[in-house]
Amino acid sequence: MHLVDWPHNSSHAQGSERFDPITLDIEDRRALAAWAAHCDREGGRNSGEIVTALAYMLVIEDPDGRRIRLYTRETHGPEIAGEKDNSWMSGKEV
Repeated sequence: MHLVDWPHNSSHAQGSERFDPITLDIEDRRALAAWAAHCDREGGRNSGEIVTALAYMLVIEDPDGRRIRLYTRETHGPEIAGEKDNSWMSGKEV
């Protein structure tokens, strides 16, 4: 059983590259790490854990370049600075 299907359609890929049509809510950093490990096992590109202003995020990219963002419900306080220059957050080339 696969949790994520990685289709590839080159005719659609150019127009939707780095587009993130969906954002999902996940429990915590442990769940985020499990998703990252799954992507790594399946050969899927992902950002690894990203610290945002209030929580933690993982960006998964399919072969066509579309992205899915997963945000944790687990948050952190102002003592942890979010990553402002992370290219996975800006949609720029990684």
